[in-house]
Amino acid sequence: MTGSFFLIGIKGSGMSHLAIILKERKNEVSGCDVDEIFQTDEILLQANIEIFAGFDGERLKNFDTTTCIIYSTAFAQKPIVQQARQQGFRVFSYIEYLTLLSQQRKTYGVAGTHGKTTSTAATAFALSSGRRKEFPFFSLFGSSLVGTNGKPLYQGDENFLLECCEYQDHFQSYALRGMMLTNVEWDHPDYFENYDATIQSFQQRVTSLAQDGFLLYCSDDSGARKVADWARMRRPDLKLYSYGFEALGPFAIHEDGYQGGINVKLAGYRSFHLPFVGRNFVRDLVGAAVFATCILLDRPSPQLYLDENALVVDEAIVTVLSTSLKILESFPGTVGRFQVMAEDDGITYIDDYAHHPTEIDTTIERARKKYPNRKILIVFAPHTSSRTQTFLKYFTASLSQCDKLIVQETYASARGDITETNYAQILAKEVEKRGFRTRRALCGASLFVPGGDDAVASVARGWLQDGDVCITMGAGNNHSLYKKIIDKRHEL
Repeated sequence: MTGSFFLIGIKGSGMSHLAIILKERKNEVSGCDVDEIFQTDEILLQANIEIFAGFDGERLKNFDTTTCIIYSTAFAQKPIVQQARQQGFRVFSYIEYLTLLSQQRKTYGVAGTHGKTTSTAATAFALSSGRRKEFPFFSLFGSSLVGTNGKPLYQGDENFLLECCEYQDHFQSYALRGMMLTNVEWDHPDYFENYDATIQSFQQRVTSLAQDGFLLYCSDDSGARKVADWARMRRPDLKLYSYGFEALGPFAIHEDGYQGGINVKLAGYRSFHLPFVGRNFVRDLVGAAVFATCILLDRPSPQLYLDENALVVDEAIVTVLSTSLKILESFPGTVGRFQVMAEDDGITYIDDYAHHPTEIDTTIERARKKYPNRKILIVFAPHTSSRTQTFLKYFTASLSQCDKLIVQETYASARGDITETNYAQILAKEVEKRGFRTRRALCGASLFVPGGDDAVASVARGWLQDGDVCITMGAGNNHSLYKKIIDKRHEL
């Protein structure tokens, strides 16, 4: 579908990505959103996409009814959406439009409670680097943005790669030929009642994969194994592949420690060096390399995507996988995932979207390994009250692993998920209590502040010392605080 598009809620991570891809496909694209600065503003500006502040339905008078209106599900109740339908526009939710695209092309998706953004970005990087640039064939849709410039990957229209979010079962309608499953844990308690409900959602997603499709899953995760076992019984036509440190077969990871990274042995015990730290991160990259391999071998001519001196022989999987792993040695990372933002006065500033205890564990592990013997200060913005309340004891245990903690008010997002009880303040107090109760807690200071400006003032006035690592973590506009912290420290 080509022509003119107007996106309601265009600044969201997935919506902004879609807007830029639509622009790359020679469409006219504009949109509207709230009047505040988001991390996506810059990339939308670079793409020359006009953004209007607010949700005034009068904007629709500037378009004829051939314009396609796409709205973020977070703004489904805005009057402008209903007005667009009444005026005869073609109206799709973000999920409905991605579903339409997935039905038109061979489509692959990455799903999982955690790790899907990194895994999707790494898969896209492996499919679009080196010699593979000469034969572009896919577009990446979702919130995964590769590298520091955050530009979405548009590599053609033959195939699509989706980051598949499970929230509100959004991923159920996508027509997928193959899927990578990173892990399954209970999250989004405002929608999923418990762990079993989460498992059932992923089981439903897997059983609707295309006939004779494939599922790649992480065998290190009990939830992913449970979903794979379900698929094995109910979908014998699917090809099932596992990867991970506990996997059996060619994609089993055998770790061989190496200074400055990890040597990974797999696929017949061939050794590959990945210059990264953190088992979870390395596992996501290996999984992405395997997933890229599966996608390429699903192509008509996989030999096109190998180095010039490589041949597809009987060990085709090993050959293609070797190329993918070699490419990922230079993977630049993902926007908003352990992203180094600045180095100033001996302090390293990192931004990370971690908003679940498991993700926080992974981020702190990477920081400890990459910056040994340095103090870690986390400036945390919880995402939704329901999540903070439900997983309070787990957040407490995870955040207690840093040295200093500042917790801001809970970010409700467009979901409006907020309660009268201030669970962010309770979290800060619980971390402080844990520091007194157990030696396993490293955190020696914990503070609650109402907002970002209060956090900046506290950090700059003594909480941050030379040699520290400062991690802005969580939701909202937390990612922009590092600039204000640097400026404030220079003022003082």
